[in-house]
Formats: sequence, C-alpha cells, structure tokens
Amino acid sequence: RSWDLKKTGYLYSCKSDFYKILMRISEQRQELNSNDRNKKIEQAADYIHEHYSDKNLSVDALAKMANMSDTYFRKLFVAKFHQTPLKYINELRIKKAVELLSSGYYSVTETAEKCGFDSQPYFSNTIKKATGYSPSLFKESKTH
Repeated sequence: RSWDLKKTGYLYSCKSDFYKILMRISEQRQELNSNDRNKKIEQAADYIHEHYSDKNLSVDALAKMANMSDTYFRKLFVAKFHQTPLKYINELRIKKAVELLSSGYYSVTETAEKCGFDSQPYFSNTIKKATGYSPSLFKESKTH
C-alpha cells in the first residue's frame, strides 16, 4: 500500500516491511531447522532402544547417522534428555540387564552378552556400581 500511495517516506516504509518479511522467513527457517534437529535426536534415542545390545553402538556412530559432529550431537542430546548419550545407553543396558537377571532365565554371562557389554567382569562391576548389588544377587532373589 505504501508503494502504491507513494507518500513522503514511502521508500523507507517499504524497506522496513521488506526487512520484517525477511526476519519472519528467517525465524520460520530456524524453527524448521530446530524441529529437524529435535527429530534427529529422537530418532537416535529410538535407535538406541532398538540396538542397545549392539556392542558397536557408539556416540560417534549415532552422530554420523544424524549428520552431526560428535560435540554438537552430544550438546543436543543433553539438552533433550538431560544426560549424555553414553549415560543414556548405559542406563538402558543396566535396566534391561536387571530385568533379564530378575527373570531367572539367564546367567550373568548371557545377560552381559544380551545387553551389549564387552565382558562379564565389566558387566558385573557396572551393575554393582549402578545398583549397589552384584548381578548374582538379582538371580538369587528370583530363585528363592
């Protein structure tokens, strides 16, 4: 309208409107990028839940799948889940391990393998640090 009426200062008014339009486009683009990044982090968490038992699951691999640097991936992951991806993976593995051990159907070694731990001794130490109990106590509580 300012352009059509061409009143005094119309050029400045039109430039102002143009910059407002550019600012809105920039805001919308940033929103889309933010939603895309959040979606990638959520997809990474879904992937972790599906592949927690994979011994080769790593933050590096997750970052590559999300097309991000390790550092940026960790930053976004912590912002979303309030913990590092590695801690998230380990907590999930520990939770699953406690479930398996408590079922009474799996040995400590089998549980370690099914939950993605490299070795049974490392598994035992990790479980004990996380829960305060050795893995064998979870099995014993089920058998009694």
